[in-house]
Amino acid sequence: MDLRKSELRGLINRQSLICLLLMVTILVQIINGIEGEITINDAIKFALFPLSFLYCCILAPNFLLKNNYENTFLKFLIYPGIFLSLITLITSFITALSYGGIDLTTLQTAQFNIVHGLFDSNYQGAVVAVSSVVCIYLLFKNKGNKLYYSLILMVNILNLIVLASRASLLSLALCIIIAIIVYGSRKIKFLLLSGVAICGILYCYYNNSIKLSPIFYYNIFDAERGSTGRIDIWKEILQKSTQKVFTGNGNNTLEITSLDLHNNLSSSHNSFIDFFAINGGIVLILYLIVLLIGVFKSFNHAKESAVFLVFICIFVLMNFTTHNLGGVSYVPQILGILLGIIFIHVKKKSK
Repeated sequence: MDLRKSELRGLINRQSLICLLLMVTILVQIINGIEGEITINDAIKFALFPLSFLYCCILAPNFLLKNNYENTFLKFLIYPGIFLSLITLITSFITALSYGGIDLTTLQTAQFNIVHGLFDSNYQGAVVAVSSVVCIYLLFKNKGNKLYYSLILMVNILNLIVLASRASLLSLALCIIIAIIVYGSRKIKFLLLSGVAICGILYCYYNNSIKLSPIFYYNIFDAERGSTGRIDIWKEILQKSTQKVFTGNGNNTLEITSLDLHNNLSSSHNSFIDFFAINGGIVLILYLIVLLIGVFKSFNHAKESAVFLVFICIFVLMNFTTHNLGGVSYVPQILGILLGIIFIHVKKKSK
């Protein structure tokens, strides 16, 4: 509320690339509306998403940094994830019992039949992964409450396995590796490399045995057969997008017809492909530049604050599981706040 005009101009200048990305996105949608690809009404409504994202990238991060609330904000993100995990697991266990037994197959079936309609698995995976990545950071940095954060992390990981959310599990694996590299001692780093080597050898040796459990193997390991049709979806969207390479096809124009099961899909669940199909190549290039700058900045400051570690890991997650700026989940806005903190962050002077 006490932000002066000069401060606001400074924030916008330091985040000029983000502002450019969002403004060009709005302009492209209006062009598509004028050309008749979408209605003007839809184009104007879509403009609200980048504007809300602009708020998340500039004003919210400034408030958090100004009041030293960034770590408090991250701790707050733990609770939506564990809340969703508990609801999903409890409901899935109760439903699985009615199917005659509890195993991974019945739990995943129960989750898809009952919980998926209430809490979409893709968005839930993103929310739970945000929660889990923060827990991993706190386990590495905090001396107290390790048991508390470990329990939350275990429940979240179990939920991600039931959800068969590969990208979310990938973000956790990435987080653990980066956390060990950034915060771990030489002994821990040696153990990490040894563990990776041993796991690789065991996986190669027991590869055929793992495949004996098809639902686990195909949903977690096999990207082609366990992708719920995403490979075919991505191919179809890319083929349709080649007609309008620069400005895209417009918002709410993606229709998937290659798989009967996914006729109602309006997103590829891959923000790179979504940006290209909806907004065109120009916006995609700006988007890549902004996110890559964010990742490089995060690597440089990962030791200073949890924000940077979280952003590196969730960056991988977001691009494979969530829509771009217009998703119904809170995850795009959370990522906007994290991105904003990274762009306006001033490295604290060492005492």
